[in-house]
Amino acid sequence: MSLTGPQPVYIKPLRQMIFETSGQGSIVNGTVVSSAGVATITADAVLEEHGDDQLVITEQPVEAGATISDHAYKLPARLELEYGWAGGSQQNTGNDPAFLKGLYQQLLGLQTSRTLCTVYTGKRIYTNMLIQGIALRTEKETENILLVRLAMQEILIATTQQVNLQIGTLQAVPDKTSPIVSQGGRTLQNAPNFNAAINPRIPPLPP
Repeated sequence: MSLTGPQPVYIKPLRQMIFETSGQGSIVNGTVVSSAGVATITADAVLEEHGDDQLVITEQPVEAGATISDHAYKLPARLELEYGWAGGSQQNTGNDPAFLKGLYQQLLGLQTSRTLCTVYTGKRIYTNMLIQGIALRTEKETENILLVRLAMQEILIATTQQVNLQIGTLQAVPDKTSPIVSQGGRTLQNAPNFNAAINPRIPPLPP
């Protein structure tokens, strides 16, 4: 009995774009839509993935002991993808001649509708991404291939909460920090008379 060495196994990296859909619309070839309204686009070939993360740092001196996050903030993540699909893709189960056109129109629809996407790359998962630009390249060698370059940018989402407080509550100086409250109309009246004592140190006014 002869022993053979281990056989190499090639595992294709999975590159996907997952996004929310408004409903259970028609299923486009190359896109799997679940009942939860989540759609997935999977690339046949990944030519390039370029991620960019930048931090803006202040140029003036920072006081010792200060919170450094007050002097530096992170910009939204940027991502450039170059994906490719072939007309004879395994995803084109029905041999639809409009398979590539449908995928391209779907990418354009994601851009137009400002749909937030989750992008799975080989190194990282990007969330809350919008398609900023779509570049299509078609040459004589790529006539039957969909080759697109996607420029995506992260949307920073902040969570806010509204709290209703009574006027003057939890304020150190409520007469200065409280909002102006309308008290209705007011009628001016004459000021009361006061008897002022004569100060002997102050000379009387000349007639």
